[in-house]
Order: sequence, then C-alpha cells, then structure tokens
Amino acid sequence: MELASEVDALALGLDVANAIQARDSLERMLAAQAAAAHKLAMRFMAKADQQLSRFGSGGHRAHSIEAARLAHAAGKLMGAFADTVLTVQRRRSGGKQVVQVIHQQVAVGAGGKAIVAGAVKGRGKAGGKRGG
Repeated sequence: MELASEVDALALGLDVANAIQARDSLERMLAAQAAAAHKLAMRFMAKADQQLSRFGSGGHRAHSIEAARLAHAAGKLMGAFADTVLTVQRRRSGGKQVVQVIHQQVAVGAGGKAIVAGAVKGRGKAGGKRGG
C-alpha cells in the first residue's frame, strides 16, 4: 500500500479492494495494481486530448504524434487493468471455464408453430410445462 500511496492511487486501490471484496493480500495487491493502471491511463488520455485540442484542427504534427503516443500508452494500461481484473476472476474460479453446448433438434410440420425454450408454462386446460 505504500507504493500505491506514492503514485497517488491509495484511496482508489482501497476502494477497488473493497468493491471486489479482496480475500487476501494478493487480491489487495492486484486491486492496487488495477487502480494505479486505471488512474495513469485516464491521465494519459486526458493529456492526449489536451495535445489534440491545444492547437485545434490546424495543430502541429508534433502534438499529433505526442497525442498518439499518449493514447497508445493509455491503451496498454487499460489492457493491463483488464488483465488484472481477469486474473482475480481466474484465481477465484480456479482457472477453470465451463462451456456447455446443448444440441436440440426441432421438427415442425406444415402450418405448425414452434417455441424453443427451457421451460414454458402452458395456458388453458393442459397447464404444466413444455420443454424444448
């Protein structure tokens, strides 16, 4: 937390740690890292915007280049932020991802109608559920 304080991201880091309900010191460090990356990315984007607006549409080439450099760095930091959030998610889920694919075949005769759903409550006398 001392380093987060040095980059002026301590309050944001603590807020992120609280928001994700950090379970241990590693998650608190990841929260501080995400906060610092986010804060710096926002600063770089603001500076890039200042570079572009400083000289309007007739701006100097050097300002456009500097704005592009700052925007690129901000993009890298935003990617680091997203990676940090995914790291917390993977850590909590054990790094496992489950994808379930269900194949369903529906045959509808001429003039018929089909409803495809997990469970639909029927109307009228039949009541009950229809599965698809």
